[in-house]
Amino acid sequence: MTDTAQQSPGSNKEAEAEERRTFLERAVRRGYMAWNALNEIVLGVETEYSVSGVGARMPGIQGVETDRSRYRDNVRYAPLDYVRLRRMMDLLAPGVDDVFYDLGSGRGRILCTAARHRMKRVVGIELFEELCVSARENAARVRGRQTPVDVICADVVTVDYSDGTIFTLHLPFGEATTRAVLQVIRDSLRTNPRNIRIGYAHPLYEYVFAEASWLEKYASFRPTDATNKNFWRSVSFWRNKSAL
Repeated sequence: MTDTAQQSPGSNKEAEAEERRTFLERAVRRGYMAWNALNEIVLGVETEYSVSGVGARMPGIQGVETDRSRYRDNVRYAPLDYVRLRRMMDLLAPGVDDVFYDLGSGRGRILCTAARHRMKRVVGIELFEELCVSARENAARVRGRQTPVDVICADVVTVDYSDGTIFTLHLPFGEATTRAVLQVIRDSLRTNPRNIRIGYAHPLYEYVFAEASWLEKYASFRPTDATNKNFWRSVSFWRNKSAL
């Protein structure tokens, strides 16, 4: 019997296992897409990728280059799926005294979902006017909105967050902006001491949060190890250790 013949049974099993994994991964992705579409219909919004422009699907991670970004590390538009989004909102547990900021708000999916909770205010910060316009339109027509929504077209490092208590990010920018905006938030705690929570989806720069001595990680779901193939589904949750 040849070596090839001896290896065939094992090779066939490996091939079959890989085929099953591929089938399951495709099924999961189709399920995510169907759930996203259903949520869009129920909410009455359009926050998926646009056909063209800044909100269109793009290869890689780098976003459209713009002078509006101080560190030029903005990431391409990619809406957070509703499965993770709804779970993220559950763990952030917004209440009537919260002011919610979504950093890199895109077409407003997180904003619209957050606004269905009763809070003081929901605010989106977005670089591109094209996406800001879309987010405002979606916020105006989302069903079940309980909180007013503001959308500010600006670089996140230039905004005053002194009233913010909840912050969300879905990998909107690179390491430099992540460091800078965390510093801005920390500075706001000095002028207005308070407790905050941060939800970070697809946390590629989670180590920046871990290096911030004033923050502590209090929850996560899915693997937050960037080497894991399911890392893109991860969300980590952070809070300040004390009201500074």
